[in-house]
Amino acid sequence: VAKVATLVELAKERGLVTLGVIWTFGAPPYDPRYAELYARDQDGEPLGWLCPANPDVKLLVTDVLMAYLDRVALDGVVLDGIRYLDTYCLCDYHLSHADGEPGSPDWDAWCSDDLTAFVEGVRDLFAERGKSLWAYVWSYNQRYHEWFWGTDIFSFRGQDWHGWAERGSVVGLKNMD
Repeated sequence: VAKVATLVELAKERGLVTLGVIWTFGAPPYDPRYAELYARDQDGEPLGWLCPANPDVKLLVTDVLMAYLDRVALDGVVLDGIRYLDTYCLCDYHLSHADGEPGSPDWDAWCSDDLTAFVEGVRDLFAERGKSLWAYVWSYNQRYHEWFWGTDIFSFRGQDWHGWAERGSVVGLKNMD
């Protein structure tokens, strides 16, 4: 942390904006002690990321973000992976709280609205500290996704970046594709 803090200080002396990047819902290797925090697939198996809707995950991520800002004098943070990754989470929390059936328009809307509320809550905490919030987003480039994913089907899984831009949910968007 000390080396990063020194780098940030030097950048600020030169008038540069300093942004940290965090993989928002990234998870360490599966640990059964924290099983309820992991996103789950249709068979109940843990995925390689944390459930974006779980209130405990949101609190954990928010605490990490605030600690990050406290320890390093950054101007802001870019949220990476601020979406449902490969698929929607089908953990117990989702199945008992989300609207509709998994994959239905109601389910999609609930997941998107819940993720947006998290983004806007973090934005508000950052604003209280004079910090900016950014997000890495998939803008969808058809040719790229056909090449990279091997299909033209790609879902943003709750990432309403158009709405985030229109409402000022984030200061800026960084394109991933």
